[in-house]
Amino acid sequence: MRLPQTCFDISAFVIQYVCMKSISPGALALSKVVEQVPRKGTAALRNGIRAAIAAGMLSAAQGGAAQTAPLGQKLFQKNCAACHTGATGAFGPSLRGVVNRRAGSQAGFGYSAAMARSKLVWTPQLLRRFLSNPRTIVPGNRMPLAPQPPGDADSIVEYLETLK
Repeated sequence: MRLPQTCFDISAFVIQYVCMKSISPGALALSKVVEQVPRKGTAALRNGIRAAIAAGMLSAAQGGAAQTAPLGQKLFQKNCAACHTGATGAFGPSLRGVVNRRAGSQAGFGYSAAMARSKLVWTPQLLRRFLSNPRTIVPGNRMPLAPQPPGDADSIVEYLETLK
C-alpha cells in the first residue's frame, strides 16, 4: 500500500511539534533526528509514530518539573510557606535544598526527636508520601496534619526540586 506524501508530511509535523513543545534535551535532540527520517513508505510513518511516542515519554520523564513547578509554587505558598519561611526561628525548617537531604539535618533548627533520629533521606518519592500523610512516614513528628492530595504533593515536590 502506498500512502500519499501528505501523510508523511503530517507525521513529520506532529513529531516535530511534540518535540518542540517539550523542553527536555532528549526530545529536542530527537527533533533533529526527525528531519532525517525518510519520507517514503509505511516504515517511515511507523518510525515517525514511534518517535512521537518516544518524544512524549521523554517529555513526561524529563520536562515534567518545568510544567508542574509553577503550580507547586502556588500550592507551597498557600499550604506550606507560613511555617517554612526559611527565617531563623520559623516554625518549620527551610525547605531550600531539601530534596535528597537527610531528614532532621538542617543546622540551627530544633527538630522533633522522631525526625532527628529518623535517618531518612528526602527523595522525591519519600517527600510525596510524607506530604500525603506525614504521621505515617515519621510518627511523632511535629508537622501539623495537613495531608496533600497526591497530585498536589507531586506539584509541591516538583517545586521543591527547583529550590537549590
